[in-house]
Amino acid sequence: MNGLPSPAGSLLYHYGNNVGDRTVLPTGSDVNSPYVSPPMGIPFLGSLWERLYFSDNGLVQFQSPHTNEKYSFPNPPENGFQGDEGTPMLAVFWEDSDLTAGDGKLFYQVYNKPDAQDIFSKIAFNRTTGEVNKYLVEKGDRAVFVPKWILKITWDHVLPISFQSSNASETNTFQCILTTDGNRTFALLKFSEMLWGPGQRVNHRALMGYTDGVGTFHNDPHTQQNNSYGPGGQYRPDQALGNTGLRGQWIYQLNMPKAIVNKEPDYRIMCQQWYLNEPDASSWTAGLTPCPCHSSQAAEDASFTLEVLPAEMAARVQALRSLQTEGFVFQSVLPNKYNAGRRCTFSYQGYLLKGSSDRFFINNPDTPWVEEHINKDLLPFDWCCIKSSRCHMYYTKRPQENCDHYTPGGMGMVYGTLHVKTFDGTDYTFKGLGEFVLLRLSSSQGSNVFTLQGQTEAVVTDRRHSNVTAFVRLAAFYQGTSKVEWRPSDSREELRMLVNDEAMHLNAGASYMNEDGFALSCPKPRQCSLVYYSGLQVQVEMGISGYLTALIKAPQCFYNKTVGLLGMWNSNHTDDFLYSNGKRLASEDGKLPSEEELQDFSLSWSVPSPESLLHSDRPKGTFRPVFTAELLASVSTEWLKEVSEVCRGSEQCIHDTLATNSTAMGLQTTQYSHRFQKLTVIFGSMPPVLTGPSIIQCNLNATAKVTFKARDPNNDTVIFSLVSPEPEGVHIGSVQVNDQLSGSVLSPVLQVCNCTNGGTCDYTSVIHNHHRGAFQVVGCLCPEAYSGAFCTDPVNACRGKPCFPGVACANQPSPAFFTCDTCPTGTVAQDKNGYKCFINNFCLPPFPFPCHKMAECFSSGYEYTCRCKAGFSGDGLNCTDINECENPAACPSAKYECTNTIGSVKCSCRYQTAQDADACGNSENPPGWNVFNCTLNWNLLRTAPEHTTEQLRDILALGFQNKFYNASLKSFPGGGPAMEYRVNVSSDTPHWYVRDYLSRVSQFYGIDPATITVGDLNECATGEANCSTAAYCVNTYGAYKCICNSGTYMESESCVYATATFPRDNSTVTQKVPRSEDYTELIVALVLGIGVPMVLLLLIAGLVCFCCTRRKITSGGTDSRGSLMNTYHCAGLTVEDLS
Repeated sequence: MNGLPSPAGSLLYHYGNNVGDRTVLPTGSDVNSPYVSPPMGIPFLGSLWERLYFSDNGLVQFQSPHTNEKYSFPNPPENGFQGDEGTPMLAVFWEDSDLTAGDGKLFYQVYNKPDAQDIFSKIAFNRTTGEVNKYLVEKGDRAVFVPKWILKITWDHVLPISFQSSNASETNTFQCILTTDGNRTFALLKFSEMLWGPGQRVNHRALMGYTDGVGTFHNDPHTQQNNSYGPGGQYRPDQALGNTGLRGQWIYQLNMPKAIVNKEPDYRIMCQQWYLNEPDASSWTAGLTPCPCHSSQAAEDASFTLEVLPAEMAARVQALRSLQTEGFVFQSVLPNKYNAGRRCTFSYQGYLLKGSSDRFFINNPDTPWVEEHINKDLLPFDWCCIKSSRCHMYYTKRPQENCDHYTPGGMGMVYGTLHVKTFDGTDYTFKGLGEFVLLRLSSSQGSNVFTLQGQTEAVVTDRRHSNVTAFVRLAAFYQGTSKVEWRPSDSREELRMLVNDEAMHLNAGASYMNEDGFALSCPKPRQCSLVYYSGLQVQVEMGISGYLTALIKAPQCFYNKTVGLLGMWNSNHTDDFLYSNGKRLASEDGKLPSEEELQDFSLSWSVPSPESLLHSDRPKGTFRPVFTAELLASVSTEWLKEVSEVCRGSEQCIHDTLATNSTAMGLQTTQYSHRFQKLTVIFGSMPPVLTGPSIIQCNLNATAKVTFKARDPNNDTVIFSLVSPEPEGVHIGSVQVNDQLSGSVLSPVLQVCNCTNGGTCDYTSVIHNHHRGAFQVVGCLCPEAYSGAFCTDPVNACRGKPCFPGVACANQPSPAFFTCDTCPTGTVAQDKNGYKCFINNFCLPPFPFPCHKMAECFSSGYEYTCRCKAGFSGDGLNCTDINECENPAACPSAKYECTNTIGSVKCSCRYQTAQDADACGNSENPPGWNVFNCTLNWNLLRTAPEHTTEQLRDILALGFQNKFYNASLKSFPGGGPAMEYRVNVSSDTPHWYVRDYLSRVSQFYGIDPATITVGDLNECATGEANCSTAAYCVNTYGAYKCICNSGTYMESESCVYATATFPRDNSTVTQKVPRSEDYTELIVALVLGIGVPMVLLLLIAGLVCFCCTRRKITSGGTDSRGSLMNTYHCAGLTVEDLS
């Protein structure tokens, strides 16, 4: 068979080589396919299986990599599935077949997704979707099924196993479409043409159904009926209505058993169901804050805080989180707009180990979705990575995060009295009084999206106003959110925060999250931070006398989009100073502009009243700032030296100490400056970028060489090292690289293969999972002689029950694998003893034929019977040809000559002519008939002579069929045995034909052939003619004629007429004599011969005819022969009467 694609509208899916199907090679009487591994596994009756294979016997088996052995199972069990098979199986149409016989093929193809380039894959997915959902709707299940994987198997014109003889036309063609969405599994069974007969097979147990092998099973009622080969029977599912209500079509739902009692949960299925129900990570991870690369960065990044545990079930949450990794945990302060968040785990050295994505994020102890966090964020890790080997599924839905996308952003600060550190790192001093714009951010479209404003006052120390200023209030506003304000308490002991002018009471360590997308937190009584969803941070600390310091961190998206006192962030400190009107304050030769120029620049950022967030009163009186040069000149050299020593040369500290006459103020300024420098180092020291394989594959007791590369963004020297934990006996774990300031850790997944005895590593299957999925032992594909997870065990072929049912099986080493005991009594083996057993047929090879060559042999398996063929006689051991010609029924028609042949007879046409070459006398009977005289002697007269007429009629009817009309007994002198008959046949049947036939068959009917005579009857001489007294009787062949004297009426042409009637098939038949013109010469001769003496007689006859009535008179009577006679009076006959 070529396996051409099925035509449109066919029951079967398109199949064959032309549509890309693969073919299972017929390597033996029982053959299995290669392993087929669905990417997500296939749920089957409550368990998830990584592999399956199918056989030529219509059976699909499911398996895990631990088993690693294919079983033949050629014979279905006697009573169907019982749930104790030990192997999960789907019986499509389970019966022993043979691909090595005939032209049968076993095709298959896997479809993982619709392929736009492959029309047949699109058809397969569309058709499967439609048929399964139609079936579900009819069952009342409205859950839509969308297949994600399809296996198409086609058994094309396969023959059953046979012995001694087989019928090549008795083939089966059927198909199984196995499909799953990862959660539900369906099998579509389609039977096209099922023509197997019983053959010499002993058992007839074809099976449809399924079993998990450990308690759950289903035997389809169709194959449990008593009708085997009848219409719609067990072996004719193509003629029966399946459970779909359609002819030859069944659908099984296979994902879950009807009931699970005390069955251990399958964590692979639990993991997969969670995986299938979870949305794609891209639909909820947008906007999550990337994890910092080091714990020191997380500690200083206001976007992160220490791990938050819920008020309820805190211990369980912490225990489940610790399954993923151990270390210091920070988490993002704000969730994204989907309420998802980030957890970052750091090693004890501070390096980032893992960034976790929580869809149900706990950012405060009172979060209401703790159960969801446990069931959908934490427990799936246990199911997928600890208790099963499907960790890749977990991380697909909960992606891990490293610090590749973490960028510190820009950082600026205002502190002291009054110093500014711009985003590009420029330090300058400002002495303005009033409200000023510290920072204004614009969007990519150029519109303002954020403003940070501050109010300054003249610094008062020891109740004395100085000529320098400091910030006493700050206010921030992000477009679309609320206004946030910082100000000291009235006592100037605490820092207060207000949202939309309403005070927020945040104790130390407390936080507040606003629905507008920002969070407030106060880790210390005098320190509070504001974090926006965009990553923008404002950290405010209240110093001595209630003066405020602000640290601002802008995310990378605002690069080149900052203005205000903090300058333009573009990594070029020479153009930091942009006036509010857009004019730029240039610096010469990279030198900082003078304080006077900077004062002018700063005053340009004074907040206009309509734009004020603080709405403070305008300064009263005049304020004259004192610049640094004047300040230094106003003190003594000794005092300046003393202050410089205290400040350790810090210009900002010296300035603030001299300006406020407060050493504490100066030293506080130094602390702020040092902290900023420290943060610059922390956030500026990004770790080396470490790259290498995410998965390392190697064999046990072998060395695998892999390459890791590190690139440090700061061009620092890097150091490689291995860090714990290492799996026992494995000398590799996580790779660490550092540059003395920071470091990176890469933890590749290590897959180890331990296949023995020639097994091949199967890295797609994981046998064991350790260290949270980081250390995996993979499965094997074993050679034919071995099995087990690592191919260490010899195959147990007998587990597949390869022997004939009831025959003992013994495992053997390769290449035999198994041997079988002898076949049951009355059966015979084919090839291997006890493997395939058949009903013994002594009539067929290899046995010698036990009967005569002209006999038929019948075997019952235990004995045989011989019977001579038709045409022969004897006991079957000796047969003699029968001469069929001794039976007249062999060639009953008289037109045939019987010739005996060996075992038969030949009937040849005896009197065939050239005009009748094809029909052998089968022409229609002509008008009229012949009447012959027949005499014969019966050798043994068993009945009264008058009863022989019926026997003669039977003999002639058999020989002449429609040519024979009737026969009647004339006389039987002395009571026989000589008999005289009148025989009436068709006018085209001569007398010698009748005589020849009677002579040939006389021996069969007890007739003396020497006494048979058949000749023309002279009715005129015997007085059997029916002419009127005025007519002259003339004998003709087979009949007679009556000739009338025309007389005076000149109607001689109409007078030449004679009639005679004989029974013909129990009806009256009239024969007409030819017209007078055909006998003109005869009449003239008669007139001249008789002469004048006859004239008187003719005149008298004419007068008689003239007196006759002109109408036709029909009279009925019986002549001396018992025949019905009809007579026409000849006077006044017309042409119509003769026609």
